Amino acid sequence: MPLIPQVRFDQILTNISIFWGPTTHIADDVLAPVPVAMESNVYWIFDKSRFNVPEALRAPRTIYKEIDWAASRDNYYAQEYGLELKIDDRERANAAAGIDLDITSTEILTDNILNNRERRVANVVMNPANFPGGMTIALAGTALWSDIANSRPMDDVENGRNAIRMASGILPNRIAMGYTVWSWLKRNTQILTMLDMARPTLELVANLFEVDTILVGSVLTNTAREGQPVALGDVWGKNVLIYFYLERPALRMPSFGYQMVVQQLRVYRYRVVEINCDVIRVNEIRAEKIVSSLLGYLISPATA
Repeated sequence: MPLIPQVRFDQILTNISIFWGPTTHIADDVLAPVPVAMESNVYWIFDKSRFNVPEALRAPRTIYKEIDWAASRDNYYAQEYGLELKIDDRERANAAAGIDLDITSTEILTDNILNNRERRVANVVMNPANFPGGMTIALAGTALWSDIANSRPMDDVENGRNAIRMASGILPNRIAMGYTVWSWLKRNTQILTMLDMARPTLELVANLFEVDTILVGSVLTNTAREGQPVALGDVWGKNVLIYFYLERPALRMPSFGYQMVVQQLRVYRYRVVEINCDVIRVNEIRAEKIVSSLLGYLISPATA
């Protein structure tokens, strides 16, 4: 085990790690990262006092009617996620021309950390158990979007938008789904009819659904146990999330959810003399949290 002073932060490899990563990852566009100072803490959840319409008429020389508001507390607990990779001196000496083992190792480690983050966020936001009554629906039969001739996704999305508005007073501005769902949606008869048979794009369908953005997660990860043949699965599954995303995240502002980030992706390295290896480590510290489940509506499942 290396001593703490031997594990050194590497700014160059950290920059590579931060700017590396396929564009297929959407976790940060579903739950916005917000910096926090502590690994565990509480945050406030405000009541719906702002929607009240109390009697405000006042006669001369009479007292003003007094109102009040309340807030409850919830908490988060951030965890560390990190991976390491060893580079043997012999591997470095025999590396093929054009292969930078440090950079390649950093990119592979970063991919795996991002995949881990993607799966954690998807597991949180695509789980019906995390939504209150009235904020989730399970489609079946001809209502499933995989029935491209009979399903009516525009109706389903509008129902979700209305559910969020009636529960929170806020209209959702984003929709997230996996690539499998999108592959059915873009062939849907109702969608094609509304677009006059034009080729559906994310921008055109988002406009039909009256949201700013449709996010399609296409990340595949290995679902097989270690040592077994690779079996790739879709991280984002067959569900559809309709939600409100705050463009400038702040814990005191309403948003469907956040990632409380104590430490962004960082890269460290240290030397293990006994085995003639350099070790590269990539880690981060964060927590994924739905902070206002009334700002999200889940269609689970949306396709067969």
